[in-house]
Amino acid sequence: MTAEHIIPQITDPRGKGWQQPHRRFIEMDDKSALMSEQTFKALKEYSTSLPSGQYAGKMWKAKVGDKWYLKWYSDSSCPEYININSREILVL
Repeated sequence: MTAEHIIPQITDPRGKGWQQPHRRFIEMDDKSALMSEQTFKALKEYSTSLPSGQYAGKMWKAKVGDKWYLKWYSDSSCPEYININSREILVL
């Protein structure tokens, strides 16, 4: 599995207060993220905004049109920026 298919572990101290399902409950490929309904419901929704406190490993869900997407932050090669990654969510 390549790096863009892996949600990084949260190591930033700000992540202690952020509740999200464990990344091991999400199976991903380059197009989709497969998860249970319980995992889906445990993700916070940010369909019209972005969560504050941007650090690698933070996950959320967003609805775009009629589809749900898993989104997460990951480190960028440029320290001043952070990547926002996404995969279409498929619920088991």
